[in-house]
Amino acid sequence: MEDLDARLRLFDEAEVDEIQIPPTDRTFSEEEIIDILRQQIAYLLDHKRDWLLGKLYRLDIREQDIKIALNLPNEPPSQALARLVVARQQERSSTKRSVDVEPLDPDGEFGDLIW
Repeated sequence: MEDLDARLRLFDEAEVDEIQIPPTDRTFSEEEIIDILRQQIAYLLDHKRDWLLGKLYRLDIREQDIKIALNLPNEPPSQALARLVVARQQERSSTKRSVDVEPLDPDGEFGDLIW
């Protein structure tokens, strides 16, 4: 899967030192990525739940989907949330590949005022 490093490091700023991310010099399957994210999410659910929910919101994962994932009877919440994260990242990657975006200020007329 492309952008593997970014996918595995979504939660770096949460300072989750307890979860070791494996070296990325090999190809991981989608299930391996989900498992790595599941471990990170499980830790965050227990220790930094509000931070995690804010991050999921910023990743543009629908609140309704998060609520469903947190209450599934046959799947751990961390696993369901990891699947949502991977699906959203795949959707974002697909959109970025299919949409050409023109620069906001191609001639530099506005300098630092473009945001």
